[in-house]
Amino acid sequence: KTLAFLLPSIERLLEADLDLFKPGLTIGMIIVAPTRELAIQIAAQAEALLTFHNDMDVACVYGGTKIQRDVRLLSGPRLPTILVATPGRLLELCESTRIGRRKFSEIAEETRIVV
Repeated sequence: KTLAFLLPSIERLLEADLDLFKPGLTIGMIIVAPTRELAIQIAAQAEALLTFHNDMDVACVYGGTKIQRDVRLLSGPRLPTILVATPGRLLELCESTRIGRRKFSEIAEETRIVV
């Protein structure tokens, strides 16, 4: 089931207009998963599919961990191509987090695909 939506979504990102989606500068896809376990599973499958795409990576954020871990993960030199998140953590990031000088909610608005 996971591959059924990941494959076409990743294909859309690979074919995306580079004026709209810039790997490392914008998040290409946000996937909302209802549980931590499912989020981890989806992220692992996405990483496997992106093995040979060196300019694309995956981040997985979920509750039950310190939000600072997620902020550090998103504040690295590059934004992830695919962000897998649970609803609560995604909401928490959108409401109160800044990545560099920008609000996370502004970064999320630029996302091309939301699954």
